[in-house]
Amino acid sequence: MRKKDWAVHMGDQAAQERITSILGLHPVISHLLVNRGVTTPEEARLHLEGSLDSLLDPFIMAGMREAVDRIVTAKERGEKIVIYGDYDADGVTATALMLIFLRQTGFDAGYYIPERLTEGYGLNTAALDSIKASGAGLVITVDNGVNALDAVAHASAMGLDVIVTDHHKPGDLLPCAVAVLNPNRRDCAYPCKGLAGVGVAFKLVTALRNELHKRGAPKEGLPVLRRLLDLVVVGSIGDCAPLMEENRLLARYGLIELSATERVGLSALRKKGGLNGGAVSAREVAFTLAPRLNAAGRLGKADAGLELLLTGDIREGERLATALDDENRRRQDLQADTLEDALYLVEESLDPANDRAIVVGSERWSPGVAGLVASKLVEKFGLPSVVVCFKGDYGKGSARSVPAFDITEALGKVAAGLVKFGGHKMAAGFTIRRGEFDAFRESLLAVVAQTLKPEDTRPKIMIDIETEPELINKDLLTRIKVLEPFGEGNPAPVFMSRDVSFASSTVVGKDRNHTRLALPDGTCVMGFHMAERLGAVDAIGGRFDIVYTAEISVWRDTERVQFNLLDFRTSESRGDSRTALL
Repeated sequence: MRKKDWAVHMGDQAAQERITSILGLHPVISHLLVNRGVTTPEEARLHLEGSLDSLLDPFIMAGMREAVDRIVTAKERGEKIVIYGDYDADGVTATALMLIFLRQTGFDAGYYIPERLTEGYGLNTAALDSIKASGAGLVITVDNGVNALDAVAHASAMGLDVIVTDHHKPGDLLPCAVAVLNPNRRDCAYPCKGLAGVGVAFKLVTALRNELHKRGAPKEGLPVLRRLLDLVVVGSIGDCAPLMEENRLLARYGLIELSATERVGLSALRKKGGLNGGAVSAREVAFTLAPRLNAAGRLGKADAGLELLLTGDIREGERLATALDDENRRRQDLQADTLEDALYLVEESLDPANDRAIVVGSERWSPGVAGLVASKLVEKFGLPSVVVCFKGDYGKGSARSVPAFDITEALGKVAAGLVKFGGHKMAAGFTIRRGEFDAFRESLLAVVAQTLKPEDTRPKIMIDIETEPELINKDLLTRIKVLEPFGEGNPAPVFMSRDVSFASSTVVGKDRNHTRLALPDGTCVMGFHMAERLGAVDAIGGRFDIVYTAEISVWRDTERVQFNLLDFRTSESRGDSRTALL
């Protein structure tokens, strides 16, 4: 395990006191809000109490008026609309959301999702030719298209209109579409820049519903938008959208809808993942539902995931959920084999003294797991990592990065060797000619070396509160629940305690890779995947500084406080870790 840097949030005492005084909050809640960038009482009230009425006007988004008008025109003309989706959880949920809304409001709507292994990501001209031949007059992309300049131009030339909805980082030019909806456009005033692709699609159907009602459609005959939020939360969390601002509202109410969803496919998928009733958490979406929904598109066609979301037949939902669960197991096995192979290549090629990035490629690998393997390499080495899967004369690459390095911007600097590329600051995808790989690797390593400092590659744990462990009790953790759902951009609170001793230590888990410890007062401390590291020190009898999250867990029908260990080190000095907040 690589050494981690510990950093305690400096906070803003004045902002914390102002929020506490005006809203009457517990000081810890105010402290945690400020640490997450919520610094005014108005922002705090919206964060904690915001309702769906607080959602932003979708027409603030650049291009929304043009998009809505063109879609309404399609209905008036009786035109067929094709939703052009993507094969991941974000793209599949966005495709389902658009289809459900359009079909319920009387549109002639179909879909097209490219196959990852044969077509790759995004719009392609062959697919557009097929869509045009089917009689469609309008294509609406979801979760893709913002950098598909050539493909959109091709569609336009043959009389096929395109509306782009996307959230990926745009290039210098936008495609010549009827409208381009993307909050990350430079000229877009929409304040929530972190919407996932399904979030942008939800804003479009919100605007469209408003327009249809304005033009005479009875409100009671239009889809209830709240009922679509189960799709929004699965796609948003599956795509690691930051759970702050508007995304927090969508996720918070989306989890409520998901917990009581009437979609038989989602219900079946919940059961396959062992989530048998009750409230669904953001963590369960991230680690149980989204991976299974992603599975079909990783290794083949994503249609099974989409059909699962659309079906109203219980038996069909169960069949599709079983198929996705099986496919997810196959993905896990393939990912493990690919990672083992990639680690061997890294050991052969990485120069630890000079290289500040990892670039590996092989024709033995599947593009369906390349991004997952790249993420594992980042986790292990702390370096931006690129995994390229070759087939014939071309390779499909997935890149993952560290917070201090914009990988998509870096790809832009070496784009001469790429057929196409696109993505976010932390993740990107591209296509490369096989013969350009070595030059690409050298160029990218040079760009990273010029930008990334050695200290930027060390993982950092941001600590919210330094305190004595006995002050973390059920009452405090119950109060903290008001900040849920936790996830990307809104992490669970992190605590630090100094000079801690353990009364017991037991290795647990099927693979004997976890450790269950206990503090002298009996509080359970779980060291997941830490058995080897904890076994190398004298856990009983030693004194440690620990960093951890805390939760109320249920053990044999009894609630108890549980600490989940993030890191530890031998304690060097006692220090005073008691905080006035507690």
